[in-house]
Amino acid sequence: MSIIVFCESSSFPEGNAATNRIHTYAKGFIENGKNVHVISFANKYISNGNGVTNGIYFYHPFGQKKRNKYFLIRRWQKFIKYFRTIRLANEINKKDKIVVFNCWTGQLFTQFFIFILAKSLNSKIVLERNEHPLRNYQSSIFKKKLGESKVALETKMCDGIFCISQYLIDFYKKET
Repeated sequence: MSIIVFCESSSFPEGNAATNRIHTYAKGFIENGKNVHVISFANKYISNGNGVTNGIYFYHPFGQKKRNKYFLIRRWQKFIKYFRTIRLANEINKKDKIVVFNCWTGQLFTQFFIFILAKSLNSKIVLERNEHPLRNYQSSIFKKKLGESKVALETKMCDGIFCISQYLIDFYKKET
């Protein structure tokens, strides 16, 4: 049984603080008998490709080492990463059933993509939240309503949420 950690802001295995949290979660999953695959969905230009570190498989479906000078080609590359991700998830699922997609993104479109992908593979979705989801939606009433709608949608699309604090646990209990 496999767990896919799907991150958008981290270029696993090296990166920011989120990368360290992903390492910690992945080690815990491995200790509990799960295979872990990290899909770095970011549009980052990387020198290292796919690989394995500490028993954690990682992939970069964007797959670009340097920025193309042509705008349309860059857009095409971003579009193609969705198909590469679908192919990758199907390959992993054939080898070892994916039971959970652990989603590390705040982008609603990406969450919707993961939702469709997970449901097509009969898998669950668990969001990871380490910051208050409405922190960037406080400037106006319109923004607040937009943020509340986003939180309502994302909680409907997931099967569970990993929260980093009791405050976030309490917040999401009210939302569900």
